[in-house]
This record gives sequence, structure tokens and C-alpha cells, in this order.
Amino acid sequence: LSIDDQGNLIVSDYQRWVRLVSVPERRVRTLLDIGDVNGSCFSLDYSMLYIGVMKTSRIAYTLQREANWISSFITMDEEEMLTYTCDVAPLDNGDIIALTRDRYLGRISKSTGEIKVLGVLNSQLFGTSVYFNMTYNPRDKKMYISSLSTNAIFRFDPYQESLTDEDFELFAGKPGLLGYMDGDALTEAAFNKPCQMGFDMEGNMFVADRGNHVIRMITPEGMVSTFAGSEMGDADGNPDEAKFNAPQGLAVDPDGLVYVAERVGRKIRCIAIQ
Repeated sequence: LSIDDQGNLIVSDYQRWVRLVSVPERRVRTLLDIGDVNGSCFSLDYSMLYIGVMKTSRIAYTLQREANWISSFITMDEEEMLTYTCDVAPLDNGDIIALTRDRYLGRISKSTGEIKVLGVLNSQLFGTSVYFNMTYNPRDKKMYISSLSTNAIFRFDPYQESLTDEDFELFAGKPGLLGYMDGDALTEAAFNKPCQMGFDMEGNMFVADRGNHVIRMITPEGMVSTFAGSEMGDADGNPDEAKFNAPQGLAVDPDGLVYVAERVGRKIRCIAIQ
């Protein structure tokens, strides 16, 4: 999921369609029918939408919001390794970070169009899953990656020219340990298939914890709590009464509303805390 400042919610619908849900109008529109879409992000000024594509040579589709979502795509030679994209995320300067199912990270320059491979994720830290999620935090200028297979969240500096294992810092969870526990992000907290993440204006991170069927929150001070959800199910209500069924997608809008896409429940939910 991703959302802009006009209430346009973007959904990658079961690896095939890219759907636009106008929240104010409550209308759904199909933007692309291309197959194997994974991940989406708006540029930080919301003028451009990027869609990750798990296809050889195509890194991402770009759609211009003010030009009625006219699309084009970014390509790379297969020998450069940046193919089969599983997620994309923007930076302050307009560059885009792309992450592939083979764990390669690359940066796409907005000004020149140059595509640079930065490094590859260590399988011992991130596992061998082909699915990862990324999100950028403008407050600390770091990029965050959730690993579905090792149940941990890492961060790194996306402005570096190259990346080694030492450049990835554990942010939350215990790599390789599956569980459900709140508390200190590094010493106590445990996750079960953490998926998409998003930040609010105060710097709180929200995480779709798919295996635990809940939404977690991590404060800037590094404390993890359960933000919404209680057990697997389908129920609205207060945060501690609501039930989710495999929440996977997550987006936070500029007003702090949290949108959640359920992989098994096949619904998009909205969490509004008043």
C-alpha cells in the first residue's frame, strides 16, 4: 500500500493489478494490469508513483499523478542483477531505492537516470525469502527493511555509495526468532513475519505483523507495542477489540490515519485514533 496527500490509496492487487482507491470518493480504478507487481511508493512530493515489478529487465513502473497517471518504466540489463523488484522506496533528493527478490539493492538517480547497484543483503541476516519491504524515514534519513523470513527489521544509510554487512543495523526483533512480545525493540520484542512499515509525522513506525495478525508500533525511543488487533479474525471496533486476518500491506497518510491491507482477509481497513 501507499497513499498520497489527496487520499489516493494505491494497492498492488495479488501481484497483478495496480488499483487506485480514492478514499474521499470511495471509488476504485485500475491503473495497470501487468502481472507480478510488488510494492509501491510515492515520491516525497507525491508527484510520481513508483511500482516495483518482478520481471526481467524492468525495475519499476513510473506514473505521473498530474498527467492522469501516464505510465512508463525503468529498465536495466539483466547482467546488472537489479531485476525482479520486490519493493521500491523514495529518498529526500528524489532518488529511488529498489530491492530485488535476489536481495540486491540499487539506487536510481532522479537527475541522471543512472542506476547503481549498492550491495546485496546477507542471507544469514535477511534469510532467503523473495519478499522484503522497505520504508524511508525522513527524520533520521535511514531506510528500513523488514525480513519476513528472519522476523526482524534492519536499517541502513541509503546515501552511501556501496553497502557491506556492517552497514545494516538491527532496529527491532531477534533475527531467526519467531514470536510475539512487546517491549524494548532490541532486547525484548519479537515478530512473526513483519511486512510493510510506515511512519507518522512524530516518527513512530507502524508494522503489519502478518503472522501475529496485529499492527505493531515502534516509538522513536525504541519501544514496541501492539497498536491494533488481538487475534486472527474479522472485527472492527476499538484497537484492542479489532481483529485482522494476515495484515500485510500498510500505509500512513499525512493526517496519521493507518491503512491496512489483509492478505487472507482480502480487505483494506482504516485505523483512526481519536
